[in-house]
Amino acid sequence: MKRVGNDQIQSAVLQYLKRRQYIDINSESVNRKNLKLTDSLREMASQSSRKKEMGAVNSVSCNSCDQEPDVFEQQFARFRLFIENSVEEYKPDLLYLLYPTFAHLYLQMISDGHRLNAHSLYTKHKGCTQYQDSQDAKELMERLSSVHHSMDLISDPQLSAFRESKCVVELGDEALQYLLRFLQSRDNSVLLSIINVHIDIKVRYSLSTSLQEAGEEYPQPSSSSSSSSSLSSSLPSAPKQTGDVSMKEDDKREVEREAFLTQLRATIDKVQRGPPPVPSVILYSVLNAYQGLSSVSFSDDSQMLAGGFEDSAVRVWSLTSKKLKTESHDADVSRVRLAGDCLHKDVIEDSLGSECKVMRGHSDTVYSNCFIPNAPLLLSASGDATVRAWSMDTFSNVAVYRGHKYPIWDLDVSLFGVYFCTASKDQTARLWSPERTYPVRVLSGHLMDVDCVKFHPNCKYIATGSNDKTIRLWDITQGKSVRLLTGHKSSVLCIAFAPNGKYLASAGEDRRVRVWDLATGGLMKELRGHTDTVYSLAFNPDSSMLASGGADCTIRLWDIRQGVKHTVPESGGHSGEQMASISSRQTHIHKLSFSKCNLLLAGGGIAMAT
Repeated sequence: MKRVGNDQIQSAVLQYLKRRQYIDINSESVNRKNLKLTDSLREMASQSSRKKEMGAVNSVSCNSCDQEPDVFEQQFARFRLFIENSVEEYKPDLLYLLYPTFAHLYLQMISDGHRLNAHSLYTKHKGCTQYQDSQDAKELMERLSSVHHSMDLISDPQLSAFRESKCVVELGDEALQYLLRFLQSRDNSVLLSIINVHIDIKVRYSLSTSLQEAGEEYPQPSSSSSSSSSLSSSLPSAPKQTGDVSMKEDDKREVEREAFLTQLRATIDKVQRGPPPVPSVILYSVLNAYQGLSSVSFSDDSQMLAGGFEDSAVRVWSLTSKKLKTESHDADVSRVRLAGDCLHKDVIEDSLGSECKVMRGHSDTVYSNCFIPNAPLLLSASGDATVRAWSMDTFSNVAVYRGHKYPIWDLDVSLFGVYFCTASKDQTARLWSPERTYPVRVLSGHLMDVDCVKFHPNCKYIATGSNDKTIRLWDITQGKSVRLLTGHKSSVLCIAFAPNGKYLASAGEDRRVRVWDLATGGLMKELRGHTDTVYSLAFNPDSSMLASGGADCTIRLWDIRQGVKHTVPESGGHSGEQMASISSRQTHIHKLSFSKCNLLLAGGGIAMAT
């Protein structure tokens, strides 16, 4: 005989319960006919309503209250300060929480044996009862001062009844959400335990919230008199024709939805087609740079700045309040102290930390430096034809890379730190791996010095700028030149790839910033405005804006979106693409870098007159 659907479902459920050992089908205690496996719509609706009323809206989760005695007072002091300085709209409701929380917290400390800390809490915060008008509350607060031991709680029936019962506090729904945000912002485990165990929070929903949850609209005032309204409300209402009304409401909501979507699309299109927003700029100037600042770089997290100097030193500064501390490292013969060394100052500096660390090892000017992403390492290139790797934990030299025969002008690190590349006076660029002290590729093709180098975002190509006024794009895997870009009238000193990988910007001694389309190899834009050599270029994260800076002590921002006609007339000798020109007064801009939050970091040196 074919089994119907209900029998099959019932059999499957019973078999599952048996496998999970919830029931024993062979026992007589299970009556299959009385086993309820389905619910009617009315029952499901009533269960949903009960769950909503008993949900977690008006409850607070907590952990066990096993804390140090000082934590009790710290958390309550923070809680009282939060309530007394809260928003005026929620403050009247939240003030009613102070008295029961304080009383139960004091009794809990007495019960746990923290008598001294409890009396300290009472002395400092007994004034919180001023917000409580109840005479019973004031009498209870007076009783608390006489409680010294846990036995006093047991012998006093009023205090015992107070601890065993829950204080009812009524809060608005928005005030409750405001309170929960505070409790979840920091460690408030003591407060959470007290509120959860001893306080019953009743949520008072606002009219708008209640109607929205019920799916209703605000009631409209009736044109009839009050007597007829009260009479009609007492009589049973006749069934209404709601079909036409619901259809009109649905049509109205659909029209409003379409209007909203149309407005949203127009706004998005306006933002996409409009000019990019001008970023905030943070300029770091190295004062009294009598050693001759020659290069600047920022760490990926924007917490450190490194500078290379003409006195062959590399200096690292902390850009945050956290000072730089030297961690312990392996023995190094170059750091063995002699009997005549003065150790006191160095020991104090290492223990307390300092804002700047000086690292020496090069024998000539440090022309470039760069942090390795996701690793505590800094690379520096020098006129002594070497690249050195410095540990940011011990601030010491950990590796030396040799291969060039002439000074190294620039270096750059790939996106994930797998490779780095150097540009040298020997007319070559060399590709290195941090794990090897010899180059893995030699890129030869320029006719004069290679002044700058940069990795493509996909790490498959390298761009180099040279003193021969050309730019070359190299394929790393084959070591061959795949693009030759000509057009500059002087040395190319800086280049930058757009994050989308479609454009390349270049600049140098001819004071022109050129933007190239890598797909065609053609010139896309020529930007005029700088009055001196350009040292640095940087694209914003969405590749719509370019920043440039140099020896004219200005930072210029350019709108480089393709296909956008700039209606701003050229004036003052600058291109219409220029969005802003920010003067740095006397600071030469050596480095520009965009952060992910559209913040532009700039660094350079300024020599103070003596």
